[in-house]
Amino acid sequence: MSSNEWKEVQLKDICEYISRGVTPAYTDKYGVVVLNQKCIRNNRVLYEQSRLTNPEKKRILDEKYLCDYDILVNSTGVGTLGRVAQIKKIVKRTTVDSHVTIVRANESVNSRFLGYNLFLQQSNIEALAEGSTGQTELSKTRLAEAIKVLLPPVLEQIAIADTLSCLDDKIDLNNRINKNLEKIAQAIFKSWFVDFEPFQEGGLEESEVGMIPKGWEIRELGKLVDITNGYSYKGSELKGSEDVMMTIKNFDRNGGIKIDGFKEIEISEKVKDRHYIRMFDVLVACTDLTQNAEIIGNPILVLTKSKYNNLIASMDLVKVVPKASSISSFFLYALMKNQKFKQFALGYTSGTTVLHLNKKAISDYKIALPIDEYILKDFTSTIEPLFKLISNNINENRVLTIARDTLLPKLMSGEIRIPLEEVQ
Repeated sequence: MSSNEWKEVQLKDICEYISRGVTPAYTDKYGVVVLNQKCIRNNRVLYEQSRLTNPEKKRILDEKYLCDYDILVNSTGVGTLGRVAQIKKIVKRTTVDSHVTIVRANESVNSRFLGYNLFLQQSNIEALAEGSTGQTELSKTRLAEAIKVLLPPVLEQIAIADTLSCLDDKIDLNNRINKNLEKIAQAIFKSWFVDFEPFQEGGLEESEVGMIPKGWEIRELGKLVDITNGYSYKGSELKGSEDVMMTIKNFDRNGGIKIDGFKEIEISEKVKDRHYIRMFDVLVACTDLTQNAEIIGNPILVLTKSKYNNLIASMDLVKVVPKASSISSFFLYALMKNQKFKQFALGYTSGTTVLHLNKKAISDYKIALPIDEYILKDFTSTIEPLFKLISNNINENRVLTIARDTLLPKLMSGEIRIPLEEVQ
């Protein structure tokens, strides 16, 4: 098939609907899911960042309810405008707020193909913004008229979308597996060290932290770990490098590590050995800019170095390293990921706009531990393979993402063609 059959069209000519979302009346209980700017990242919709609205208080037009494969475009803000993500399957009534534009393909174009095309054009979309440096905005008219799409025949659109979707589907599968593995690890920790389910045959006894198995002892965490401050850096040190610094931006609000939070830094002799981060180290956030203390006191387990040679911790973090041979970093992570530690840490938090965590939250925390070290070692041997599998999946996703992002412009331009006889 010749590339002469490809044609360039305006976005408005291949869309059934282009419009901003709603101004919702939010509710804490039941209603319609409202996606916002925070929900759109790297062509993914993060439902965890959504809110609920009450359609009875403010009528939502039928066309503003999302359909399968609608495309979402961030249309306000600095640094977030132009981000694109595509809905897959709608499982509950869902809309977007007024900062997001809904783009709905018509029958002349494959919806998934158009989603990938607009994802590729994020920088073009961002360039259409108007307004001051403090607040920029993208009108639906400019988006509809200025964005051009190079359109192959429909069968080739489907073949391109299928190829890219295979990579994205594998990435999504790995992410789902990782979430389940994390839940399993936390469930095992809760069973062993919160509910003490495997150790109740010998009976329980009262302690300062509640009922614990007989023969266990209460230990302060500070006697079992070393707590190390991160590196105090200057802005001038942040520059393109094969080394990076981990910061609070690496902490996902819903738990886990965010790969896009790394800050490249030029490491000098001022960086000491204690500042370096190794694989499977545990870091705890000691600063928080979120309104609801969503990050403060949270741990992350370092599961990838991404493409970088060296990692160091920023001054907003502390590194928690076990010094008792029976305590592993995997145990420490599971311990501090438990909600009991989070609630304890909030009691050591100060500040209003910027929250700060006193390190004594870690050193003063008390836990019940068995006298027999084999229990702790058995626990580590049980959950360590889970986290190593999570690490492997994260690194595999990085390779898959590179492959997708390399193929995307070549497929969309026709530089690489998919033989249609192989996909029909």
